[in-house]
Amino acid sequence: MKTRLLFLIFVASLTHSSICVGNESMGTPVAKVEFAKADAARDRGDFAAARDAYCRTTEIDPDFAKAHESYIFTYRYTVDVGKLTSERLFVKLALAKGECPPYP
Repeated sequence: MKTRLLFLIFVASLTHSSICVGNESMGTPVAKVEFAKADAARDRGDFAAARDAYCRTTEIDPDFAKAHESYIFTYRYTVDVGKLTSERLFVKLALAKGECPPYP
């Protein structure tokens, strides 16, 4: 009896494996429109606008994996570029004052 129960549980887990895997979406029509706007902003070099549009796309369709991937990329890019820009500004200010900028 115990073996039969374990077998039934095993079979049930195989038939319902999509619950564990997830339901990746290729994007709803509305999400695809927002995703296209985000891609256009990224292609223009406006990464902040692209990041915001990708974020809206993930809110419209939470299962749209490509939108999540693109949002993460643009978020990381805008954070890294902002950090580099502030570091460059710090170096320029230090050099303008005649100081030697500290380097880690």
